[in-house]
Amino acid sequence: VVALMTGNIQKLAEAAQEKLKLAACIGSRFDVQTLALAVEQSPRDAAVDLWPAVTEGFVIPLDETYTLLTVAEPEASLNARYKFAHDRIQQAAYSLLTEEEKTAVHWQIGQIMRAAIQANGGEGDPFAVANQLNLGQAEARSPVEWRSLARLNLQAGQMAIAGSAYQPAYEYLRNGLAQLARLDDFGV
Repeated sequence: VVALMTGNIQKLAEAAQEKLKLAACIGSRFDVQTLALAVEQSPRDAAVDLWPAVTEGFVIPLDETYTLLTVAEPEASLNARYKFAHDRIQQAAYSLLTEEEKTAVHWQIGQIMRAAIQANGGEGDPFAVANQLNLGQAEARSPVEWRSLARLNLQAGQMAIAGSAYQPAYEYLRNGLAQLARLDDFGV
């Protein structure tokens, strides 16, 4: 099924394929603002590039906002939300990326999400940020980045414990400890 979906995705225009691959890294649900930031485009341009994937039924808009993005001068705050029509479609789009590309994209998306949370006064999903940055952690190059990532995993672990989600808490805390151990690589 994934191979069939991969072939169908590869029939799309290159721009639509790229948006689908990046959206697959974001998750089964994604928004055009995050996608646009990841590709350094306007939300309108990202939505237009994604349109062939919508018409083919690969992704489904979750509200009517996507139609407003094609207006000549849409509001900058418009944020269309989408979901993959099936998890196999997301898997197929994700499989089109190399491991190096996946790591880099997850790191970039995590950084974008973290900046958005900071800009919104702490409002956002710290679990999503931690998950993205953990998947892209091979991109961390300095002790500051490793320490920051360990701190983020500690916060996510503590929040998971508070929500009685013990298995995810264990994973976040284990990741944080592993990231602190990486500081030894820097002689810190």
